[in-house]
Amino acid sequence: MRVHLATTVTIVVAVCSLGCGDEAVIEDDAPEAAVGVSPDEREQLEILGYVNAVPVPEGDEPRSGVTQHDAARSYDGLNLWGPRNESKALLMDPSGAVLHRWASEEKGATWLAFQDRFPEAMPTFLNGWNHVELLEDGGVLAIGSHHVLLRLDRNSKILWKLDLPVHHDVSIAPDGDVYALMDATRTAEIDEETVAFQDNLVQVISSSGEPLRTYSLFDAMAAPRWKPLIEQSLRRVARVTRSSRAVDGARTETGNEKQSELARLHVDAVAGDLERDADIKNVLFHNRVQDIFHANSVQVLHRDEPGLWRAGDLLLSILRLDRIAVLDQDSGEMIWSWGSEWLQEAHHATQCDNGQILVFDNGTRRGHSRILRLSPATGNVVWHYQAEPPGSFFSRRRGGVQALPGGNVLISNTDSGQAFEVTPGGDVVWEYFSGFVEDRDGERKRAAIYRMERIPRSAVVDWLPSAEQAGEAR
Repeated sequence: MRVHLATTVTIVVAVCSLGCGDEAVIEDDAPEAAVGVSPDEREQLEILGYVNAVPVPEGDEPRSGVTQHDAARSYDGLNLWGPRNESKALLMDPSGAVLHRWASEEKGATWLAFQDRFPEAMPTFLNGWNHVELLEDGGVLAIGSHHVLLRLDRNSKILWKLDLPVHHDVSIAPDGDVYALMDATRTAEIDEETVAFQDNLVQVISSSGEPLRTYSLFDAMAAPRWKPLIEQSLRRVARVTRSSRAVDGARTETGNEKQSELARLHVDAVAGDLERDADIKNVLFHNRVQDIFHANSVQVLHRDEPGLWRAGDLLLSILRLDRIAVLDQDSGEMIWSWGSEWLQEAHHATQCDNGQILVFDNGTRRGHSRILRLSPATGNVVWHYQAEPPGSFFSRRRGGVQALPGGNVLISNTDSGQAFEVTPGGDVVWEYFSGFVEDRDGERKRAAIYRMERIPRSAVVDWLPSAEQAGEAR
């Protein structure tokens, strides 16, 4: 067994300019909606709220499509992304022209169950595709959040479908196996009390759509070194559950029949009744205090880090624990982690070609986001990006980052419906804003960009020759 906890011994000068010593402070900064409520209620409220459309700041309305493009300094390629409110993905050139699209309205069993029983209470995160991953043959893997994983060919024909509570991310191994984040409800004992919570899983699936094996994050962190962290999470669930029991019980007696039924399902789930209506109860735990991990990215590591991990192990971003971690596929154990004094509800950790790790640090309590690149061997941050002023780049929820050939970085600023590319020196050389949509209340908003990825033209030329021709015409 190989176990390593990364610690930061020396902080590079570039990061000290952010305010060394302050990053370890965990501020009690609840969202505006939580003002005037108890600490336990704030604990519950602070993790709610994934939305598929984002408000447009005053004065920002004219910005749409590609607003900046320095072709000489930007990495030429195609951009893959999907509007978070729709079940589709787009491949567009640097000017914003769409060269190809995939779409499917196929839903999973959980979505259909919610639609049939509780249509008025359908969580917004169940709608639209959470993420898409491009395959070599022009097909895509598409995540219907918490209800379905689809493999489509280049013409959007469904090749296979799995009714699974997948979410956030998938990674494809060199042998073609698919690694998908998934979750499930379960119980554990803490202080002689049974607590119901949501475990996060990595489901391994063959390229033909056959489930192979599953890794549990809760089981992966069963070693004594993780015990204080996990016990702290379970105690928080127990505390909030006790304090909200009366309120939850009252909700079962108010509202219409459907609202009361849904409230009863939640009360039963919190009490540990997880077998009946398991799919719906699992959704009810997502983004709530019972969601103790909330993993949001997974990557099959492509190179060894001597003494830390081997190629083939799994790099994870775990939002609720404020850290990134590596899971050993052989033992199923968590063997490395970093970020507890740096990250605030981070997203999308990836290993770069040189072995360094890039991560989107949301800075939820700090009030501004930043991109960090670290050396896993030392635990040092070797490069960072944050906007000036810092608050002008802030995605409280979600976000993505990709290292590009040549040193540039592509950033998905989800909560602004924006994607932009920066140089190592921090200059913005390409920028895109999503188009406008109307939310349920008819308010004009931007579609959230969960994650945009830059695709080399050479990767698509075999099935999309027009992409290469478009590049030659630049």
